[in-house]
Amino acid sequence: MGTAIVVENKLRKSRMLKATGIIYTFLLVTVFSVFLASGTVSDGLEYLLAMIGGNRSLTDGLTLYLLRSYLVVLLVTMYASTDLFRNMLVRPRKQLLRRVFSALTPAVMVLLLAVCTALISSSGSSDMLLLRL
Repeated sequence: MGTAIVVENKLRKSRMLKATGIIYTFLLVTVFSVFLASGTVSDGLEYLLAMIGGNRSLTDGLTLYLLRSYLVVLLVTMYASTDLFRNMLVRPRKQLLRRVFSALTPAVMVLLLAVCTALISSSGSSDMLLLRL
């Protein structure tokens, strides 16, 4: 990650688009996370090759099942990550809507926390590196 930061500081002198930085960050974090989660470098390289279709299969039954199961969550998070939701709240003529959202936000956050906690705990195991102590 240190090398990536040095390269980014050198490239920062040139003008980059916001989308370029987002894509760059996503790719670096994804690649480095694979190596952190895998036991050896060869396992990490094998996993990266499988991620780009190196095992001659772009998807399997589990992928389709997970996509169907979490489609609503994916769509909601995609919408919430854009400026559309914020712009809807910022418009001055929508005072009533802004008050309703301000009142409902804490309850929705607690509900989402409960749903995420239930989904994590229902799996029964954690493959996170930091939790393998």
